Order: sequence, then structure tokens, then C-alpha cells
Amino acid sequence: MHTALPNPLVVVAKDANNNPKSGVPVVFGVATGGGSLSVTNATTDDQGQAQTSLTVGPGAGTNTVTATSAGLQGSPL
Repeated sequence: MHTALPNPLVVVAKDANNNPKSGVPVVFGVATGGGSLSVTNATTDDQGQAQTSLTVGPGAGTNTVTATSAGLQGSPL
């Protein structure tokens, strides 16, 4: 298959007051499905967002991507 998804995968980091947190390092990884990512290491922007694009793996079935950030509550996402 090897089809790129039309929209990026986006995660948002927020502080304890629910405000976007910039400068947070995020590591994306393919957990299942054998797909590939455009970016595996990203940093959140002023809106607290980090993103990557997924090209799905060769076979039918589920593709799973993880996003982690060391030291953040709720990580992995």
C-alpha cells in the first residue's frame, strides 16, 4: 500500500493550567503496521503542537503511532 495519509498526526503539550507549552521535545514512533514517519523527533511550537506525517505500511490492517516526551505526565500519548 505505502499510502501517505492526507493530514498530519498532531499532538499538543499543555502545562498544568491547560496552556499550550512550547519547546517540548516529542519523539514519534511506528508501533505497528510497518509504516514510516516524515519526522521522528519534533519540538512543540508556540501553540504547543508537534506533528509528523504517516505513510501506512505495505499490508492491510492497523497502523499505530506513539508520541512520547520524557518527564511529561500522560506520556506516551
